[in-house]
Amino acid sequence: MRRLLPIALVVLVGVALTFTLAERYHHRVLTLVLVWATMGLAWNIISGYAGQTSFGHQAFFGIGAYVTVLLVVTTGLTPWIGMAAGMVAAVVAAVLIGLPTFRLAGIYFALATLAYPLIFRIVMEFLGYQEVPIPMIRDRPAAYMQFRDPRAYDLLALAALGGTLLLSHWIEGSRLGYALRALKANEQAAEAAGVDTFRAKMLAYMLSAAPAAVIGAIYAHAILFVVTPDAVFGVLVIVQTLVVCLVGGV
Repeated sequence: MRRLLPIALVVLVGVALTFTLAERYHHRVLTLVLVWATMGLAWNIISGYAGQTSFGHQAFFGIGAYVTVLLVVTTGLTPWIGMAAGMVAAVVAAVLIGLPTFRLAGIYFALATLAYPLIFRIVMEFLGYQEVPIPMIRDRPAAYMQFRDPRAYDLLALAALGGTLLLSHWIEGSRLGYALRALKANEQAAEAAGVDTFRAKMLAYMLSAAPAAVIGAIYAHAILFVVTPDAVFGVLVIVQTLVVCLVGGV
């Protein structure tokens, strides 16, 4: 239980800040801090624990955003369900991306991952989704993740951060975590010791895709009024993620 105390402290500080800040602008900044912290933790699962540097994690961020918003626009489905659908779509995408790219290593893997968000970006533009405005719902706005009180978005992003911290905590103490640390140190030695490195990397990739998709969906509704390919699949997304990890020491 003591190992969970830092997570509880982070959540408590986040809650305290949420109810201390008064200006809407400050709440927006807090939401952004929580969004990028969550994205950094998601990236760390595959790139920190497993040592597989990914420059394309914004693919899952964008999938979560687009799936959630498009389901609202085309079917009227609540984004709470759409967020789950986006997470599933991102995990499936992680499998499809991981199957060919995990046969590469080092800089070749990193460059290969960079191609996928560019592909998704081109596909969205080709399908005519260059700009997808999020419709304003006056009837039951909370059901569509639309809140007048900015603190609601702070708490939503904080919940995503707390969940990702718990996921990271579980991975660290699990057999998967030991396997990831072993392959990061020496993949050949890990394989010789009986570690299925391909399976371990694939599981880590899937687990890192899920929170990235969730926080992408939250980002779309909390920050963006119009979802564009550049806003969620762009290089700036991974740059901000890497800055969080480098500055924070993830």
